Amino acid sequence: MPTAKEFFKSDFSSDLVFENTLTANGDGISFPIITKVTIDLEHNSASVSAYIDSQERVFDIAVSVLNNLSSILDTPKTAKFSYSMPGDDALQPSAYRFTGRVCFYCAATVDKPTRDEFVDKARKHGLSILFRDAAYAIARTAADTPLAFISHDSRDKDLIARPLAHALQHLNCPVWYDEFSLKIGDSLRESIERGIAACKKCVVIITPHFLSNSGWTKSEFNAVFSKELHEGKHAILPVWSGVSRADVYAYSPIIVDRYAGKWEDGADALASKLVTSIRA
Repeated sequence: MPTAKEFFKSDFSSDLVFENTLTANGDGISFPIITKVTIDLEHNSASVSAYIDSQERVFDIAVSVLNNLSSILDTPKTAKFSYSMPGDDALQPSAYRFTGRVCFYCAATVDKPTRDEFVDKARKHGLSILFRDAAYAIARTAADTPLAFISHDSRDKDLIARPLAHALQHLNCPVWYDEFSLKIGDSLRESIERGIAACKKCVVIITPHFLSNSGWTKSEFNAVFSKELHEGKHAILPVWSGVSRADVYAYSPIIVDRYAGKWEDGADALASKLVTSIRA
């Protein structure tokens, strides 16, 4: 499972990041802290994050970071760069606006009442504070872990698969869907096998295109069916669109009697029904 430190390293990867090391000093503290200034070039704004690799005195260390915000925010100013959109004047590091957001990634699990008091006090000084600790890492990992694999024919992507995947995501039901889960260079076979193995359920979108495809979709279906046999419990959640019982029976007599969702209900209504079965 990813740790708070790993999220500290990977978050804001689409922005321009300037990293530095600060020594937190004061009241008996002398502790090195990795800090980052993150510049959102599109919105001309900057935020600060820091990783606190300590199990003790987390809030004292956080105070030290806040006391050094000015020097932390000066880090990009030493860099030799400028940025502009075509036709715009170049922006220098000093031109970026600090949003007041400071995010602390912590190795320890911070005390919630103390955290809330800290955040409230900082808000009165125009700062927006976030603490992302070990408990945050657990919750975020759970939220990012796909619960269902969506198997579909690529010809049904625009009309059915993509709208359904987005509808499920909007209901806080993360799914393994190729456009969400694959990166350039990934092995398609290995990624699909991992997705099927990791997910509790597999939503199989059965259409005339799906039934006529003897390539990837057939391989996916076989893998999903093998998952059912191996785990000894139903994993397939069929969705029918434009097919009859006879069509499905000819493809797989075993699933023809499985209660199926109907695409004709619409993406949102279908997703609501699927979520119940996915989380069961």
